Amino acid sequence: MKGGMTKDKCTISVYHVLVAAFVIRAFIPLYAAFFSDDPSVYYEIYSYQYLEPARNLVRSGEFASNGAPEIYRPPGYSILLIPGILLNHVSLVTIAIQIFLSCLTVYLIFRASLILFDRTDVATACAAVYAVEPLSVIFSSLVMPETLLTLMLTVFLFCLLRYLKQGSLRHLFYGALTAAAAVYVQATAYFLPVCVTLVLMAWALRQRKGTVIIHALVFLAISMSLIGLWQIRNRVETGYSGFSTLFDKSLYYAQAASVLAVTEGKSDFREMWGQMERRANEYSEQHAGLSKRFDYMRQEGIRIVLAHPLTYAQIHLQGMIRTLSGAEVHTYVRMLRLYSGPGTAWQELISGRGLLDLTRHDYRKPNLATILVTIVLLLIVVITYLFSVTALFSGKFAKSMPMFSLLSVVSYWLIITGGPHGYSRYRHAMMPVICILAGYGLYIVLSRFSIRHGPHQDRWNRDQIETSV
Repeated sequence: MKGGMTKDKCTISVYHVLVAAFVIRAFIPLYAAFFSDDPSVYYEIYSYQYLEPARNLVRSGEFASNGAPEIYRPPGYSILLIPGILLNHVSLVTIAIQIFLSCLTVYLIFRASLILFDRTDVATACAAVYAVEPLSVIFSSLVMPETLLTLMLTVFLFCLLRYLKQGSLRHLFYGALTAAAAVYVQATAYFLPVCVTLVLMAWALRQRKGTVIIHALVFLAISMSLIGLWQIRNRVETGYSGFSTLFDKSLYYAQAASVLAVTEGKSDFREMWGQMERRANEYSEQHAGLSKRFDYMRQEGIRIVLAHPLTYAQIHLQGMIRTLSGAEVHTYVRMLRLYSGPGTAWQELISGRGLLDLTRHDYRKPNLATILVTIVLLLIVVITYLFSVTALFSGKFAKSMPMFSLLSVVSYWLIITGGPHGYSRYRHAMMPVICILAGYGLYIVLSRFSIRHGPHQDRWNRDQIETSV
């Protein structure tokens, strides 16, 4: 960095932001607990897929589900559930831990922004945006892996930025550890080390820095070796050599099923599941072995998608748009118990169905609370995006290697979570980077209206930020 951290006056410190973030995150579960003693309010559809192997891990020391080794969900989040299981208060203990982890993510965003912009006021703005970000708030109150995953990715990005600024191999080593840890929390991050390695190597070739290429290969070797340990475990215990069956099942039951649904005129790809299950069962009867079944799913999924590339491209793009939009409004409505319409079930709110009916269950008595929450949450999302776009088009800083690396991670996550299963939950992992952009965009808007400085000083500050990154 040039000249060290800039001395600037900031009336709101990061500690004020952290207190606000804690209060906002603690309010949701406390409110839910006040109105209901039903622990299922803190659970989503997939929560039990992490809870069962965690309980088996405590009881028998085996990471297993339904009497067999678990190879669908990696063990990272299940390990986080162990303290709650041991204390016999899974929801309470896990949510308390996650609120702390989410606040830690807020602080790491502040530290990462300091590396990028070299100004405490800009870094505080970035942390403040994440403090009120709807996905980070609500998922810290759910027994779901998003909060832990996002923390791991934020630590990784922080280490990556330190490496890019200082050239320290030690920070890249820490980055390799946290990148592997993110994969153990959610298998979707499996190809992230490869993506980052390619970005580092491209930068090294452009800058003609041979040592960076060596560093990138060391990063890849460490991260993928750690990930490979779990693949060895899967191979030994089940014969399946992959990291997670998530990829094979997703290809077969989501991507391929969505293509077939379009070609057969179905409205929902889930209507194809029965037919595809029969095909997989028929193949399994002819070819014994668990690995053979998943090999078939993977190969058949790829074959179907490649046979209809334009159809799937449209499906995937729609999924990416769904991932970028939305604010988990139905989850807020469920946890805050804002619904009052007749016949509304928890299951409908968990899946997002019935939300429109909640806002207009009786045209004479609209659910104003739900309407208000929906408007506020969506406004936060829209404003965050507007500030992010402002930052991206504000100058040359977005083309710097540190920022380009962050945007590459966002692009990777957006692409890999697109498709028929894409929706706002998957955006959670991208929000630290988006909030860093939005925080800088907020700073630009405030400075242009001379709220914090004089116009000449503002212009100098923006130029300084662009050169520091």
